[in-house]
Amino acid sequence: MNENKFEWAIKNNQYIHIDNFKSGDGANCDCFCPVCGNSVESNIRSSEESTFTNRFSHSSKSKCTGGQGESELHKKAKEILEKQVSISIPKRQDFDSTFTYNCISLEPSIQSSSKKQFRPDIILHSDNKKLAIEVFVTHRVSDEKAKLYKNSELPCIEIDLSDYHHKSIENNLDDIRYTILDQLDSKIWIWPLESQEKDIFAAIEELFLDLKPWQKLIISFMACLGICWLYQKVKSRFK
Repeated sequence: MNENKFEWAIKNNQYIHIDNFKSGDGANCDCFCPVCGNSVESNIRSSEESTFTNRFSHSSKSKCTGGQGESELHKKAKEILEKQVSISIPKRQDFDSTFTYNCISLEPSIQSSSKKQFRPDIILHSDNKKLAIEVFVTHRVSDEKAKLYKNSELPCIEIDLSDYHHKSIENNLDDIRYTILDQLDSKIWIWPLESQEKDIFAAIEELFLDLKPWQKLIISFMACLGICWLYQKVKSRFK
C-alpha cells in the first residue's frame, strides 16, 4: 500500500467514513476514492494494533492522495446542496443565472466519448438537464479533465472553496454556504466555455454568408413570418 491515507470514501453514491467498516472488509468494502474515482480498500486496526490509524487506501501503484483533508469540504458541499433546490451560476448558453434541480448524485465514474473514465465531484439533476459541480480546494480542474467534460458534453462548473482549506468548517459554515449557493465570483465554467458560444454564432453567420441569394431570401422570409407570429401572440395577451 502507499502512504496516502484518508478517512472518507464514496459508497452507493454517498460519502462514508472509515469507522463504518470492520477489520477484514478490506477490498470488499465496495468503496471508491472521492478524488480519482478508483476503488479503494478499508484498513481497520485489530485489537492488537493500538497505534494503527483506520484509513482507506489505494493500490500501491496509485499516486492519488484521496483528498487528505479535501474530502471534508466536498462532503459539506454535497450536504449543503442536498438541502437546497437551486444554485446561482454565471449565465451560459442554455443556463440562466439560477439552476433549479430536484436531486443530486455522486457517480464513481463516467465514460467520455473518448472511452476515458472520469468522476465529477457532484452532479445536479433537473427534469431535462444535468450540471456537474467540481469543488476546488487545492487543485483546479485539469486541462485533461476539462476535455473529458467537453467530449461528454456534460456542462460543468467549478466552485472555488480554496479559502477554507485548513480552516474550521463549522466556524465558517455561513460563508461556505454563501460561496456555494449564491456567490458568482467563486464559480467558473469548465464546459461550455464562453468562446465556444461565440464560435457557434460566428459559424452561423459564416454559414448564412455562404448561402445563395435565393436561400437567404427564403430564410429571411421565414424569419419575418416568425417575428410577425410572435408579435401577434404578445399583442393578444394585452387585449
